Amino acid sequence: MNNKRFDIVVHGATGVTGTDMARHLAATLPAGFSWALSGRRADALAGVRADLPKGQAARPDIMVVDNGNSTQLRALAESSKLILNAAGPYASWVEPLLRRCISCRTHYVDLGGETFMLSRLIEELHEPARAAGVALVPIAGYESAPFDLAVAVAVQRLQSRGHGPAIEAKALIRFDLSRFLSPRNILSAGSVGTFKSLLAADDGAYLDPTCLLPPSERTDERRQANRVTFKPYRLDDGTAVAPMFPTPFLNVPVILRTAFLQAKKGGFSSKFHYKEGTDADFLGLGRSGVWFTAAALGISNRSTASIFGGLAKVVRPLTLRLLEILPMAWLSGPTEDAQENMPWSIEAKALDANGHYATAALDGRGHPGYRATARIAAEIGRALVEQTIEPGDARAGFITPSVALGTRLGSLHRAGVSAREETVN
Repeated sequence: MNNKRFDIVVHGATGVTGTDMARHLAATLPAGFSWALSGRRADALAGVRADLPKGQAARPDIMVVDNGNSTQLRALAESSKLILNAAGPYASWVEPLLRRCISCRTHYVDLGGETFMLSRLIEELHEPARAAGVALVPIAGYESAPFDLAVAVAVQRLQSRGHGPAIEAKALIRFDLSRFLSPRNILSAGSVGTFKSLLAADDGAYLDPTCLLPPSERTDERRQANRVTFKPYRLDDGTAVAPMFPTPFLNVPVILRTAFLQAKKGGFSSKFHYKEGTDADFLGLGRSGVWFTAAALGISNRSTASIFGGLAKVVRPLTLRLLEILPMAWLSGPTEDAQENMPWSIEAKALDANGHYATAALDGRGHPGYRATARIAAEIGRALVEQTIEPGDARAGFITPSVALGTRLGSLHRAGVSAREETVN
């Protein structure tokens, strides 16, 4: 990798999230880093570059790369140590790029959630990527990086006190949308695009919490232990917990993959299972409104499960048609206030078989589906570039955000994310 022209290339740099990645890197990369912006139109890329803040690193070069042009994709993979790919949805075009990344020994990070594609590609490409010393990190945005990282920190703290491997982990996200109640602040065009891709091609992976594990690990027992529940419940402190928002079906497979990849280190039990939820008070409706919010999320997620489950043949085509006519102008991206100031936190708890536990929390600021996602993914990419990953390394292959970041959690302060010291018992 040392003979590559660039350390990092941001692909899809003219979109909202790609531009945020570029702005974050321009402001934070140290002197000596070489990087570039890539996308279909040179003039649009030049416009993004002209608006970047001035930092220590040199200004980025520009590469014209069309997702459908195999020659340009090959040049992209050959030129960089790492590709940050913000040009989703990915399923229709990204496989040739991933294969090029392996052959060119180029690390890769994206923000996707098309688990039906990833399930197949992990089977086909994990071992070749590992043998080549190439780290491939999909689903590295809000889903699922901060959840995966919070759980990993809790498990590390459990181990640091000499307790047994984690058999269970729980996570709860809290955020405040009361100031940001606008469709453009809540739902992203990228999420809609991913959902349309899933509707068009999902083969059952979306509802399968084990879909990112090797086939031999996808047991009915593990599926049942990690089954998503839609019924709201209350914690001991009175918090009303709703299903994960906006979707409960992406974090679980990623965290189960982390547990599988890290099992040899002793941190995770082979019986490990995971559960997560949302503090239902995120709309600021008070005690009387949280159960309405929790119930609404439960109904919404149950309806989504029906679309991908038993009613798929009937409902999927209709849902896809409705999304095709959705006015995308409503989803032009969040307000600058929401982008920069939306607060959120994730609290995780890891337990061993004897009831010992450790907790961890990540506090973040910035829209979790946009700016925070862009910054977190950029930091994961930078961490990969700054590490030496040899062929056969455990950090190579299809890995997860926490495996990619390793012990570099402190680097997330540049992304506006901080770890909070919690308890161990």
